[in-house]
Amino acid sequence: FSVLEITDMLNKLSGSKTQQNEKLYKIVNFLKENYRQRYSLNEVADKLSISPYYLEHLFKKEFGISVISYRNHLRLLAAKELLKNTPASVTQIAFDLGWNDSNYFSNYFKRETGLSPSAFRKPV
Repeated sequence: FSVLEITDMLNKLSGSKTQQNEKLYKIVNFLKENYRQRYSLNEVADKLSISPYYLEHLFKKEFGISVISYRNHLRLLAAKELLKNTPASVTQIAFDLGWNDSNYFSNYFKRETGLSPSAFRKPV
């Protein structure tokens, strides 16, 4: 999955203005605007005035991934940009993007990209 794929899926849904599709738009927009924030699924659901179960069920049914996985993917994309375009430390980038632990961020980054953040940053 990618942010672009989810955006494409939302565009396809736009022809049908159902209550479910409008909720999906709100969810995706909230995640795009707030991916740097530290929040739980319950907090996201509360902000969107829907139950956590319904939020997760709807998102996973439509996009095949969890809400938190999508948020982390948005963070990963931002981390790649920051690593390539800023001198900020890996720790600073991790905290700026909402991770509570820079080691967790580094492990997640390596698992998803195959490279540590430092190795990703180095020019080839």
